[in-house]
Amino acid sequence: MSRFRTQLAVNKCSILCSILCFGPISTSVDLQIDGNILPIVSTVKDLGITFDKNLSSTSHVISVVFTANQRVNLLLRSFLTRNRTVLVKAYITYVKPILEYGSVVWSPYETGDISCIEKVQRSFTKRLPGLKNFTYRNQLAIINLETLECRRLRADLCYRIVFSLNKMLILVHFSFCAFQLWHSTWSSLQIVR
Repeated sequence: MSRFRTQLAVNKCSILCSILCFGPISTSVDLQIDGNILPIVSTVKDLGITFDKNLSSTSHVISVVFTANQRVNLLLRSFLTRNRTVLVKAYITYVKPILEYGSVVWSPYETGDISCIEKVQRSFTKRLPGLKNFTYRNQLAIINLETLECRRLRADLCYRIVFSLNKMLILVHFSFCAFQLWHSTWSSLQIVR
């Protein structure tokens, strides 16, 4: 590991075996890094996003919804004002980032997860003064918000467009050729203008 001039935090490393791809893992062989045996785990958290062995984000959704509901309750208890504009801005500032962080990576596809996330915003809008008797769509229109599902779809679309454009630009402006690395091995993936 030292030849790359970075230290690997071995105590944070583990093995997550996806049954979708590999089937059950043999426990007779221990995988190691620098003599440290890596534990086999059923869920893994990386950059704040949790996945399980089925590569499902349900456990992440549950965690995010719990945290966001706590934040909504704290927000509504802490602010003395009942001005909708102020409360919506506070929601956008303090709650929405929790619900949308990394959504391009973990965007839910199961209807239960989608409705669970949407329920946070639905309960917030219902608790705003003067909006209790309106439908969810009308509440969103009044306070000028869109559904969280729509926001995730837009983020996915933007990500795909940017990724596709970058891929096209690389293919148009660059070509690949062989080169010699600093430690005298060959690779065929140096980008040359």
